[in-house]
Amino acid sequence: RQTVTWEYSDPGALPFSGGHSVVADKTGLYIRDMHSETIQPEKGYGISAFAPWVFLKYKWQVKGDFSLPPLRDRRGYEAMKSSSEKARLSGVVHR
Repeated sequence: RQTVTWEYSDPGALPFSGGHSVVADKTGLYIRDMHSETIQPEKGYGISAFAPWVFLKYKWQVKGDFSLPPLRDRRGYEAMKSSSEKARLSGVVHR
């Protein structure tokens, strides 16, 4: 699970911020808990033009196995985790 925060400042609405959670596991990839401050569209724009998730909160998912493979060598990973490149090249994490 990863929590994401963002700010919207493009055309279509007054600036607002929000966030969501991304969950990936053996059954799929899911974007959940979508939320934002009150959205005030500019004249001529509808919320659906730039924030479709307001209306489709439960449609942001992709089926499939998005789980991370287990570490082959936890001790080796702990010793190398300061450098993801070293850990990858040593083979303690997936390539």
